[in-house]
Amino acid sequence: MAPWTSVSTDMPTVDEWMQRSKIVWEETHQHIDRLSEDIRKLWTGTGGRTRYTNLVTEYGSL
Repeated sequence: MAPWTSVSTDMPTVDEWMQRSKIVWEETHQHIDRLSEDIRKLWTGTGGRTRYTNLVTEYGSL
């Protein structure tokens, strides 16, 4: 994990990169949470392995 800071630097390019990186990390974290929840529901619901395989096909390799 990267140490995020709200302190601006004297380098706008660095500030922009930090902001974009923070946004990407937040979106990635949300996606992982949703995917984890979907997988949990599939394993505890009906369909088991077949539905899990379909989810992997939809989202890509885990």
